[in-house]
Amino acid sequence: MNIAQLLNVIDFALFLPLYLGVFLVASFLFKPLSYGVFDVGWIVIAAQSVGVTLVVYLDLSVYGYPSSQAIFIFFSLLCFLFGARVTQSAFLYIRPQRPQYTAESVAMLATLKHLWLILAILQALILALLLIRASIQGLPILAADPELAKVEVNSGGFGLITRILTPSVTLAFSIIFLLQGLGHLRGVRLLLAMLPALVALLASGSKGAVFTVLVSYTAVQAYLMGFVQCYKPPNSARVVIYVAVGILGYVAVVLLLRAIGTGEDDPWLFVMTTFVVRLIAFGDGVFYYFINDLYRTLSFEPFDYMWDYILAPLLALIRLIDYPVSLGLKISDAMFGHEKLGPNPTMFVEGYAYFGALGGLFYTACLGMFFQIVRSNVFSRFRNVTAWHFVVFALLFSLGQVVASDMLMFHAELINSMLL
Repeated sequence: MNIAQLLNVIDFALFLPLYLGVFLVASFLFKPLSYGVFDVGWIVIAAQSVGVTLVVYLDLSVYGYPSSQAIFIFFSLLCFLFGARVTQSAFLYIRPQRPQYTAESVAMLATLKHLWLILAILQALILALLLIRASIQGLPILAADPELAKVEVNSGGFGLITRILTPSVTLAFSIIFLLQGLGHLRGVRLLLAMLPALVALLASGSKGAVFTVLVSYTAVQAYLMGFVQCYKPPNSARVVIYVAVGILGYVAVVLLLRAIGTGEDDPWLFVMTTFVVRLIAFGDGVFYYFINDLYRTLSFEPFDYMWDYILAPLLALIRLIDYPVSLGLKISDAMFGHEKLGPNPTMFVEGYAYFGALGGLFYTACLGMFFQIVRSNVFSRFRNVTAWHFVVFALLFSLGQVVASDMLMFHAELINSMLL
C-alpha cells in the first residue's frame, strides 16, 4: 500500500488527535529553541511528528496497542529534541554572547556592501544556469512527470547545474532578506531582486522548494537577533499569514501546472488530493520501513553508514565510483520494485537501520545536537560580523533543517555549498 492508497483508509477522527498529541509534546520541547512562530524549525518538528503518528495510528488500528517500533520512533523524536535542548543549555553556560553592532555601524555597512556584490553575481549565475537548462534539457515543471524529471535532468553531466543552483537560490534569498530587514530593499526593488530566485524555484517543479524561502527568512532573523543591537523581528502573526499564503499559493501554482501538463480532467481536485497526500507523505519513509516489516530485511552495520553517507558520496563526486543506491531507493525497490524515486528515510529509519534500537536513539540525539549547533550559529561566537561569516551561517542554517529528514541529502547539499 502506498501513501495515496493509505489516505483512503485513514480514520482522521483518530489520526488527528494522535497527531496533535505527538506534536504538542514535541512543541513543548522545541519552543525554548524557537526564534519565533515563523521559525522553519516548527515545520521540521511537524513533519517528523507525522511519521511517529502514522506508525502509532496503524499499530492501534491493527493491534490495539503501539508496537516496539512505534515506541522506538516516539522516543527517537524525544531524543532528537533532548539533544537540541542539552546543546542549547550548554551554549548558554560555556560561551559568551557574540558581539553586537548597530545597523549603521561601519562593520555592518561594509558587510552589506560586499553582500550587494555577491547578490548581483548570484542573480546572474542563477539566470545563466536556468537558460542553459531550459535550452538544452527543458525545465522539470514543464515535463509530463515533473517528479521524475527532477531526477533525470541531473544526468549526462548536468547535475552540476543543480549542485550550484540549489545553494545559489538559498543564499540569494538570505542576502535579500538581510537587506530587507535592515531597510535597504523595499517594494518593487525587493520583488525585482527576488525574481531570479523565484523563477528558479518554480522551474524546479518541486512542491517543497518554497520552504527555501522560509528557511532563508528564519536564518536572517536569527542572524539579526544575534548581531544587531535592539533588533526586533517583525510581527509574528503577520509573518505567519504571509508565509501561509505564500506556501499555499506556490504549491497551488505548481500543482495546477502539473495537472494541466498531465491532462487531468479536474485540475483543482488533483491539487487538493495531491496536497493532502503530500502532507501525509512526510512520514512515507517511516511507514514503508516499519509497517511493512522492511526493518527485518534492510539492516546494516555502523561502518556501512560511514561508507553510504560519507565516503561513497565523496568518491562518487570525483567519479572514482558510481553513486551507490541510497536507503530511500532501497526502500522504494523493496516496496515497488524500482529505484527511480524513493522516500526520505528520516532519522528514525537511518538510526534503526544502521545502529539498531539503542544505537538509533543515540544517533537521533546526536542529530539533535548538530541541529542546534548549526541553528544557534556556534561558529560565529568569537568572530566579527563579515560578509563571509553571513554566507557560511546562511548556508549551514539551511542545511541544518534537513538533518532529521535525510542525512544523505545533508551531505550532498554540504558538498554543493562548498562547490558554490
